[in-house]
Amino acid sequence: MSRIFFFCGLFFLSLQAAAVGVEIYPVNHQTRFERDEEHALSAVNTRHFAAGLSAGEWAGLLEYSSYDNVSGPAYSRITRRHQELVLWGRREFPLSPAWILSGAAGLGMSREDFATRFGDQETINDNGGDAFVGAVSAGLAFEMKKTLRLSLEGRLFFGSQMDPTVQPDVVLRSGFRF
Repeated sequence: MSRIFFFCGLFFLSLQAAAVGVEIYPVNHQTRFERDEEHALSAVNTRHFAAGLSAGEWAGLLEYSSYDNVSGPAYSRITRRHQELVLWGRREFPLSPAWILSGAAGLGMSREDFATRFGDQETINDNGGDAFVGAVSAGLAFEMKKTLRLSLEGRLFFGSQMDPTVQPDVVLRSGFRF
């Protein structure tokens, strides 16, 4: 996986000469709201990384996020691992030189794996493989010196493996635009 990020980084840097901007968001806080065991909505914090290209008011971002949900003690537990890879198309609407509104739509894949552990035995199930994910987003960004960007986005994800089928999501991004 680290090789993929390395080669994507080299590819993005090579596009500098083509008047295309590069966006990298390594430090993000994403919270997804999904149903827990009692069927109430609960917040799940994810690991999150995004990188992409921008040209004018348009941008494309490739976003990877994952989280683990562990229930039970160490000797007898169930671990649920959720992973997503989403390609976003984003349109920006500048309010001033520093403040920017944005709207986006995304399409991607999600995967859930379950690991069951009892004593020394661990079994991993892939829960039927990959599933399509769609999403929409609206956000507000603050850009400092055309390089550092902070943004807050409200998003809705939808997919067949999600419970509820439409999940609200909030992401606070910090990153760089070159």
